[in-house]
Amino acid sequence: MYYGANSSKYDPITYLSIISTLLETYQSIVQEHQDHYEQNDDDNDNYYERPQAEQPPPIPPVPPLIVNTTGWVKSLGFELLTGLLDAIQPTDIFQINGTS
Repeated sequence: MYYGANSSKYDPITYLSIISTLLETYQSIVQEHQDHYEQNDDDNDNYYERPQAEQPPPIPPVPPLIVNTTGWVKSLGFELLTGLLDAIQPTDIFQINGTS
């Protein structure tokens, strides 16, 4: 998706809408991944009765969602950041400080 501006301050509503759409897309991909492997597992009714050598491969992990925020944490930037965090509900947050 293309936001069309170099800062979210020009159209914060569109910015958050795009973030929401991207999050929904990621969640849809995760659900498809889980559904695919659950369906394949259901096809193997005697999964636990097979010798170890014939066990299906383990389900690959879902790639993590990594979000790089703007770093703008004052005023509207703080509101956008908290809106983003509320929508994504991250399990981990990393802050990277650079030197200037």
